[in-house]
Amino acid sequence: MPIYEYFCKECKTKFELLLPVSMSGEDGQCPRCQTQSKRTITGFIGRSRSSDSPETASLAGTGSDCAGCTASSCKGCQV
Repeated sequence: MPIYEYFCKECKTKFELLLPVSMSGEDGQCPRCQTQSKRTITGFIGRSRSSDSPETASLAGTGSDCAGCTASSCKGCQV
């Protein structure tokens, strides 16, 4: 089951819920104030490697490479 991130506009709380994919479109209940809250967009690092070049990393959704990233550390992107 994936972890989804939510943000409560009422009490300004960020929270995560572990839900089945079948519930991915549903709002989540804020653990602090019980307000129904919308899911947020989550950024993540994607890595790729071709046979003739070293592994590179990109911050998904931004279209930019992460300069200085390697398979074991991410120095260039502040994520």
